Amino acid sequence: MHCAATAVQSREQNLIMTSARCLVDPRTRKGYKGLVFIPQYHDKTAPQGVYLLKDLFVPPGFLDDTSDPAYDYGFATVYNGAGSHPSGRAVDVGPLGANVPTQGLEWNRRVSNRYHAFGYPRTPTGEPRLFPGSALQWCEGTSGRMSGHEALTIECRIDRMAPGGPVIDAFDQRKGLGYVVGVVSGLLGDTPGERPGGVAFAYFNSLFADIYAKASTHTTGQPDLAAMKPVLYELNLKTD
Repeated sequence: MHCAATAVQSREQNLIMTSARCLVDPRTRKGYKGLVFIPQYHDKTAPQGVYLLKDLFVPPGFLDDTSDPAYDYGFATVYNGAGSHPSGRAVDVGPLGANVPTQGLEWNRRVSNRYHAFGYPRTPTGEPRLFPGSALQWCEGTSGRMSGHEALTIECRIDRMAPGGPVIDAFDQRKGLGYVVGVVSGLLGDTPGERPGGVAFAYFNSLFADIYAKASTHTTGQPDLAAMKPVLYELNLKTD
């Protein structure tokens, strides 16, 4: 599986956000093992290294109902990044926040606002519009309440992006920065052969703020470089 995720601001410079179902198996309610984050990924390149996830944080509501997009978000801490040395050995490239820009976060925002949504579209074989999941895509639209849910939606023309991508307020295209107000949970009108009409995402409230406060204090440190070497090899990524 693959998901999108975002590096966000934290005291330890080691925090990412994504969809809860990208962190926890909806069937078993247990966290996935061996997940990695690859910032600025594009076409099998990892220019800022590969970061192994450590601690996972999701809302209790997601564990009660994994199908509800209102709770489909989560945080994860990551170890320092690993990169490949020309000699073939894995090297520690430092904490995430020292290597990439990190997004701010906002919660308790008004429901109707204009946001950007991002993700890595990937379509199954046989679809009329094929995307390999190797390049970032975005759309822009005004948010509104999802019918029958506490979640929000943005109606915008988008392809089958992977879940977990950020929904960003006040996005500065030149800097690539803004404030994360949601993460993509699902697509609107997602039927085979048709282009979806937008995205659904959770509304960040005071519960979100509590989870963020807890996650942002956890430390990580150096990765197990011996264990990361075969991971880098298996992913077949260029890290420089």
